[in-house]
Amino acid sequence: MTIAGRYNALLRDITEAFHAVFDVSCTAVVVEDQPLPVHCLCDQPPAQPLLDLPAVAQTLRDGHPRTLPAPAGGPFADAALIGIEPLSTAHGDGAAVLVFVLRDPAQTNHAVALAHALATETARERVVRQQPPFLAAALADVECGVTIADPNLEDTPLIYVNEAFTRLTGYSRAELLGRNCRFMQGHSTDQAAVQTIRHALARGVDCTTVIENVRRNGEGFQNRLKLRPIRAADGHISHIVGIQTDVSREQAALASLDMQKRRHESLVNSVASYIWHMDADGVIRDIDRRWLSLAGLPKGDTRPALADIRTALGTYTAQRFRERWAQALEAVTPFEVTYPLPANATSPRWFQDRIAPVLGDEGQLLEWFGVSQEVTALRQAEQNLFRVIQNAPTGMLMVNSDGTIEYANEQAAHLFDYSVEALKGMSVDALVPLSVRDRHHRLRDRFMASPSLRRMGMNREVKGVRRDGTEFSAEIGLNSFSDDHERRVIASITDKTELNDAHQALERAAYTDRVTGLLSRDGFAWKLDELREARVLHPASLIVSIDISGLREINNAQGFAVGDEVLREAGRRLTAAVGHANRIARPAGGEFLVIVAVDRAHTPARWRQRLAALFDTPFEVSGFRVFIGVAFGYARVGTTETVDSETLMNNAELALRRSQQRLSVTWTQYTRALEQHTRAVVTTTRELRSALECNDLRLYYQPKVDMNDGRLVSAEALLRWQHPERGLLPPAAFIPLAEQSQLIAPMGEWVLRQACQDMRQWQDAGLTVAPISVNISLVQFQLGSVPDIVSRALTDFGIAPHQLTLEITESVFEEHCEALKVDLNAINRMGVKLSLDDFGMGYSSLGHLNDYPFDEIKIDKSFIWQLSGRAYGQAIVKAVHAIAEAIGAQVVAEGVESAEHVEALQRLGCWIGQGFYYSRPMPASQWQIQLAGPQGTIQRPTHSS
Repeated sequence: MTIAGRYNALLRDITEAFHAVFDVSCTAVVVEDQPLPVHCLCDQPPAQPLLDLPAVAQTLRDGHPRTLPAPAGGPFADAALIGIEPLSTAHGDGAAVLVFVLRDPAQTNHAVALAHALATETARERVVRQQPPFLAAALADVECGVTIADPNLEDTPLIYVNEAFTRLTGYSRAELLGRNCRFMQGHSTDQAAVQTIRHALARGVDCTTVIENVRRNGEGFQNRLKLRPIRAADGHISHIVGIQTDVSREQAALASLDMQKRRHESLVNSVASYIWHMDADGVIRDIDRRWLSLAGLPKGDTRPALADIRTALGTYTAQRFRERWAQALEAVTPFEVTYPLPANATSPRWFQDRIAPVLGDEGQLLEWFGVSQEVTALRQAEQNLFRVIQNAPTGMLMVNSDGTIEYANEQAAHLFDYSVEALKGMSVDALVPLSVRDRHHRLRDRFMASPSLRRMGMNREVKGVRRDGTEFSAEIGLNSFSDDHERRVIASITDKTELNDAHQALERAAYTDRVTGLLSRDGFAWKLDELREARVLHPASLIVSIDISGLREINNAQGFAVGDEVLREAGRRLTAAVGHANRIARPAGGEFLVIVAVDRAHTPARWRQRLAALFDTPFEVSGFRVFIGVAFGYARVGTTETVDSETLMNNAELALRRSQQRLSVTWTQYTRALEQHTRAVVTTTRELRSALECNDLRLYYQPKVDMNDGRLVSAEALLRWQHPERGLLPPAAFIPLAEQSQLIAPMGEWVLRQACQDMRQWQDAGLTVAPISVNISLVQFQLGSVPDIVSRALTDFGIAPHQLTLEITESVFEEHCEALKVDLNAINRMGVKLSLDDFGMGYSSLGHLNDYPFDEIKIDKSFIWQLSGRAYGQAIVKAVHAIAEAIGAQVVAEGVESAEHVEALQRLGCWIGQGFYYSRPMPASQWQIQLAGPQGTIQRPTHSS
């Protein structure tokens, strides 16, 4: 077997780990005499260029590591260097090397050192795997996680982890290698254990501590970590070995034991009681003197005679003591007796004695220990029980030890359809269905034998039977009391029929979609868990997420009834295709989730064709013929048990979002690369937040010009991001992310205030300042009070309202609401102008246009570019011009890039233009120079746009 076959997983993990840690365009494992790399992660297919590198072939022959600059031209021209590290020595498996193409030269030393460390540790692990089978199996089955970190590399990364550690943490080897263990601390970075580890490593000594870590699925656990520095021959620390064990249960048990100890101490200190002490035969060795006083017995140094104690207790109580004592001695079990003191008093005090055995380690009886507790108040409460029963809202019965009903209230009579008189004297067995009567007898006898150990509260569900034989579900609570003669049981009974029906209806509602009758998202997760536990799904089976595009437009145009019928028809088609309605869910909106079982006859490719074909035929609903588009995303069920159903569903929905973003792609499969892309979006969002805090945003200005004479009319402030690595970024690269993350609110306020500050600076410099337009997102209106923000900016910088225009895209009509209208009217009353941007791009509603106080309408550049010889573009411009005249607004043409555009617009009666023909956007400093030049006109660039 070749090295590629024998160590495939090990080499793959090293490749993925190295690719994740460094900024590389390619990481690959090349094996001698192989036509392609065994493992390769890269931005482009680099197989042949890698194999053709002479340095790779040389390292395969001589086993020496090499680094070389990237060759000019070719696929790696933009790389800093190429590193080659041998992965094998003379083990008889063939030669293999790790090749990495590094982009960032600053990472060179770190990358080369880590590559060498990983290669060295790989060779050692291969040696271990080649040991005799019993030794290899022993190392593979070890339960403790074993890690090796290299303290001589930057950030002390892991260079070896065993399988037990991957099981312990849920991370794969590729996700662990090359990283420092601290990332598993999550947010708990201030633990005392962290300081213990740091101090031990600083002194170079062993340490053992318990640290709280977080698994890959977010679950926390207590990790007992033993660290041992390994020193080389020269005395320096070469490696740090960690032995890691999940001790969550042990820690929880210790905490529980400590709590039980504290509770016991608190109970003993807070309860007033009298203590009895007897030997194994039941002979009294010690008795509380206070009890003797209550019983009317002398408190001398000698123990009272047993006959005197029986006399003080009374005949009935003494008899109960003898009976219970005999049973307890035979079974070595505790028992209780309740009795009055003094026995013959008119108003005695009541006590309850509990006598329990003390056993040795071998289970042998050592002695008896008794506690006598006063229960007078409880006794008085029991005497008031009848009044409670009479007014109780539930059915209540009092039953004696023979099972005869001695008392019943009206609720119980109504519940079982008997009169109160009929219930009295009846056997309680008559109220129990015949099918469970034997079991009821056993439970009743057991309860009566040890009522204190079997006292039950509510939430005990049983079956009852009415007079006509109808059975029903009931919730029962039991308690008992005793007097001088007999023990009785109080039963509180509630009919649970309606409650059970409501609970089942609620459960159906939670697991069922109201519109389609399919599963809800929770129901789908439950079904997926059930199928995975039963192992009936092939690992290649799919979780498919489907989205019906345009459902909002259908609801808006035809009404929600039509939209709901479209959803129901989609559900019917999916059910017919899949064959299992309980494998289809509608989690929300126009989205569906489907469990698709794959077998030889139903491959993933055939399923994709079949599901896509379901939506090719238009939907005939409520007299409408509706054509709909769909997007699909899917994830494979796989065999990894650590990936829960919720994660699988999220993966499929993540793939769906990718399909929705790419109009040319209908199907997208979830991959690790897709997840990495999503993480990159999160990273960009975080960087954008940092850019806002670090003042990395810039304003550029582009003029609006009177196309008749070139006179400057105003300028639009355009936002740019000066990214520290990617350079100057246009709004399209980050504004959508800002809107999704709600950063658009502080960002929009920054733009507004910066534009006002720039105008203030230019005015203070004595310049004639043209009015400035600032873009406002619809999301900003949803997040805060835009009129207040605008008013504050104008006031803070002393800018006249007519100097400011707010440009709002026509998506404003998508969220047409009264609150938005109030905000826009408030801005208009200030004297600030309003501009409708990108008019004609898909949301315009002529019925709503006149409801808003717009001073300006900007024709989208896509229509301006259609002017040359195209009647459609000219018609659009004419229509917009007519609409603007009707509402008293000015028309501005965006995207003016040629003299032909200018001539066509002038013929159509449009005089204000903005675009590259006049000027590209320029930074504030350059715009200030423009304002300081010839007043009133824009100097059009002489070069071609």
